[in-house]
Amino acid sequence: YTLQHGSVISMTRSQSYLVLPSWNSTSGGSFSFTFRTNEPNGLLFYNQGLKGASLDVFAIEILEGYLYLHLNLGPEALKIRASNQRLDDGTWHKIEIFLRSKSGTIKVNEDFQEFAIPGESNGLELLNSLYVGNIDHLDSKITPPPSIWSASLNKGFVGCLRDLEMNGNHIDLHHFVKHQDSGSILTSCHITPPKCTNRPCLNGGVCVDGWGRYICDCSLTGFNGPICGKAASILQFDGSQRLSISNPGEGATEAENIVLRFRTPKAHGFLFELRDNNGGNTADKLEFLLIDGKIEVFLKMGLTEKKLIAGNDLGDDKWHNIHFKRRGMILSLAIDGNAPILAEAYGSMSTLGHTVLNLASRLYYTESLTPFSGHMQQFIFNGREYFEMIRSGTLVSSYSLTGVFYDANDSDVYHDVTFLSHHTYMGLPQLKTYANIDLYFRLRTLETDGIIMFNAGRGQDFIAVELSNGHIHYVLNLGYGVINLRDNSPRKINDNKWHTVSIGRPSQFKHTLRVDTYHSSANSKGNESNLDLDGILFLGGVRKNMYSKLPSEIISTYGYQGCLACIELNGVAGDPINKALVPSNQVSKGCEESVAYEWSNEPGLIRYNFPYDKRPDTRIDVLSLGIITPLNYAIIVRIDSASSNDFLEMQIEDGYIHILYNLGTEDIMISDKNILVNDGNYHVIKFTRSEANSTLQIDDHPTQFKYPIALRRQLTVFNSQSQIHVGGKWNPTSHKIEKSFQGIIAGLVYNGLRPLDLVANRDGGAKIHGRNVKIVENIPFDYRDTHSPLFRRDNQQGFKQMQMTNPSKYPDPGINDDLIYSKLECDEDEEKYYNPRCFAFEGSGDELITPVYTPPYNPLWKNRNTIQNCDDEEDCNTSTEGSGHSHDSTTKAFVYTTEPSPPTTWAPWETTSTPFEEMTQSKEKIVEVNEESSSQRPPIIYENYDTKYNVYDNEPEPKTPIYDTDRPRVTSAATSSTIMVISIILVAIIAIILIIFIVLRMRTRDEDRGYKVEESRTYQFDSTALVSSSNTTNNADLDEGEGGSLLGNTTSSNGFYARNLAVVKKPSSSSSSSKPIREWYV
Repeated sequence: YTLQHGSVISMTRSQSYLVLPSWNSTSGGSFSFTFRTNEPNGLLFYNQGLKGASLDVFAIEILEGYLYLHLNLGPEALKIRASNQRLDDGTWHKIEIFLRSKSGTIKVNEDFQEFAIPGESNGLELLNSLYVGNIDHLDSKITPPPSIWSASLNKGFVGCLRDLEMNGNHIDLHHFVKHQDSGSILTSCHITPPKCTNRPCLNGGVCVDGWGRYICDCSLTGFNGPICGKAASILQFDGSQRLSISNPGEGATEAENIVLRFRTPKAHGFLFELRDNNGGNTADKLEFLLIDGKIEVFLKMGLTEKKLIAGNDLGDDKWHNIHFKRRGMILSLAIDGNAPILAEAYGSMSTLGHTVLNLASRLYYTESLTPFSGHMQQFIFNGREYFEMIRSGTLVSSYSLTGVFYDANDSDVYHDVTFLSHHTYMGLPQLKTYANIDLYFRLRTLETDGIIMFNAGRGQDFIAVELSNGHIHYVLNLGYGVINLRDNSPRKINDNKWHTVSIGRPSQFKHTLRVDTYHSSANSKGNESNLDLDGILFLGGVRKNMYSKLPSEIISTYGYQGCLACIELNGVAGDPINKALVPSNQVSKGCEESVAYEWSNEPGLIRYNFPYDKRPDTRIDVLSLGIITPLNYAIIVRIDSASSNDFLEMQIEDGYIHILYNLGTEDIMISDKNILVNDGNYHVIKFTRSEANSTLQIDDHPTQFKYPIALRRQLTVFNSQSQIHVGGKWNPTSHKIEKSFQGIIAGLVYNGLRPLDLVANRDGGAKIHGRNVKIVENIPFDYRDTHSPLFRRDNQQGFKQMQMTNPSKYPDPGINDDLIYSKLECDEDEEKYYNPRCFAFEGSGDELITPVYTPPYNPLWKNRNTIQNCDDEEDCNTSTEGSGHSHDSTTKAFVYTTEPSPPTTWAPWETTSTPFEEMTQSKEKIVEVNEESSSQRPPIIYENYDTKYNVYDNEPEPKTPIYDTDRPRVTSAATSSTIMVISIILVAIIAIILIIFIVLRMRTRDEDRGYKVEESRTYQFDSTALVSSSNTTNNADLDEGEGGSLLGNTTSSNGFYARNLAVVKKPSSSSSSSKPIREWYV
């Protein structure tokens, strides 16, 4: 839902707020707006005057679904419940307020009521800013009165707001959002499906649907966080220890929410109290005691007192939960999630004053009030988790702690991901932070450096977290200079163990960093207190071209490699896999320890045999692994079929990755010659096959795509997979390992199967052949340094040839064979793809191989009508959908989309002669779509950005053409052959006519002259045979494809030599159509 003039916004989290100019209502005025939400509590507006003896206040809040209006004109305050019905029903509600000196009216939808404002003042003097949605709790000058319960409870408004007008003037909310918290406040309003249906809460947390979000109630569990995923801190008291916190909260409240979990073997003990030490014996207090296994709550506010008792047998050394709630004079106490006990206090005072919070013991105690002995957890007072704040170093109030934090079992992780490469990243929605900063994550890595997260902003603002020399480096700029924080852990954290990182901003000028149990802090500069971010949040790294443009205080020059988990960003659970705006296939779900094996310089092999009755037939294969190697030539992985010649093989040729596979038709190869993998670095390789199509990506380099052009005749199933060979290829004839591997292979996964893990677990189906294949505890990223002799030039086969770079953009003559010489004639980029002379080759005249070129048409793909040979009987059967069924679909098309990639030079001499023309491209991607709805909606573009790192423009994506591969296409070769056949027929007809004309003319001349010489000749013309011969020759040419000669000689990919000659049938002498013509000449 969107209105003109920028009048609708959505507040997406409770901590977000918007700052507007103050409402000028000194002599009266009007204030109107429309809102909707399904959350029962939240502060909508707050505006106060100058702080002093009398504080004028204007506020609107929603409590338990009802709307309340607050007006303070001096010492006396007005609080009105303006609605008779709950307004948290998700529908729009219009609110209108009119002030006239000391009276006014408020209208809620169609209901209105009048009110009178108490006090001596004749108007509101509101001189400070108007806060929308919440207040800035870091600003000490903002002091809401205790009567505004949502402010005391830290409950901000989450929902939609529109049509805000002050004194008849429309407020352009979009303008303020654009320049403030644009990450948390949206300029639209949409109704989203319930979020709790996905069960996001972990560990027994109770999920409640909010407005466009879910809320996990973790109070009955031993966990906290936005999805109850973190183990809550536990404090242990031995009966003589305590925790004392000075000035908790606002100092005076009319509403409290208190949660506590405890466990003790004793039936008596002091749990905690809130006390006003300034009141002497008549001081206000709220006291919780354990007496005879029951909870007793005593409330004292001036002369008002009330006691509540609940529970039974709570000293059984088991965890129990206390939930206490007070709203004015109404009290509620619940134990272990049972039905609450309600009570009402009577008296003239409803404000509880408190200056100190004591847990486990008072400063003094008597025999009748023994200290607490046991464990406490989840102590939450009005939204503040005090145990977590103390442990993370974000508690601003002074405190005294003699108890000991108990190390809970925090081994479980959630939403864990693995960054497989230094050169990748993920893009998440903009970090939702403006004033408060609360970041939490866990990491595990062996790397010493790398950017973990980065979010740029407007002006000089940015926030970044990186790993630098094995330590966490936190960098922040609020506009008044860079703030640097480095952890003070005595040890580096790149030890392949889980470590916890917490980043906070407890006050306006203080910033904290905690790594495990080590704390560090720094103070910010200047008066700027807000972090103005803009653009996506980069996780695990940034784009390649951004590293040189990052702020100089960021040290890392590449991304993070390792595991990240339990990401929490300002109260929102980070789920990189499901929430990524810019995903990466170099980031995998989970963080299981990759099993790695090392191959030494002697041949070795890991072989896995599929069970005889579970040999899969697959149309889709996914193969991924990581390698470190010095070799130029080796077989990494090979999968063979038991019933046919189908296979899949990943190999190293000249230091590059080549993948060869055959599905029963021909060998198909895909490779990436942009990156060498024998440089001693760790490389991640991912290969995906979908029927005959395939993709290959190495690290974060552009994905290579392979698709045979004649899709109709390509078989699609890899039949009866029987064996997986890792580290070479076993030759059963010679009983030797061919092209053995040397180096590290880690994390091998083939269609969900992990052969290396099976070997490590001594599974019966996987075995090691050879003594020099050994498991390694961790991936040795320093392999090149520890095996430096293997990377010397003289030790690498073909190293010089592999590393040489031709200064020209054309290959040297005879670079692969001294008997072959080739030369390009064209230099223009446009001509080299379309002009036939660009493909002409010149030689000295004594070459054994002479290339013949058949010019292609543009584009370079075409259909064939060739019937291919079969490798097994199933593949030959085209009438059933067998395991080798030929793909002949008429319901699918292929959409070719363009992706940016580094410029490459296409070399036609690199194309091998195969029965089908194929293409390997890094710029084009093939996506299978349904023909019935082949039009694609342009995706949202997150990658367009201007000079400020990641401020996006959402430019429209150009439409990509859709090519129907099922519709027969006329190729250039077919066109030429057809023209030739027609020409031959026309020439033959013309020749016949001419011969008949000449014969008749000669006959007439002979009769006139009266003499003759007898001589017989026979002329035979069979146009039918000639046309048939021409067509046959043309079909042969089509079958042989581009690169075949006019005689039809080709060499297929498996070395088979075929010769296809046109045969002209000789006519019978008895045929009447071939009757000879006889004549006599002089």
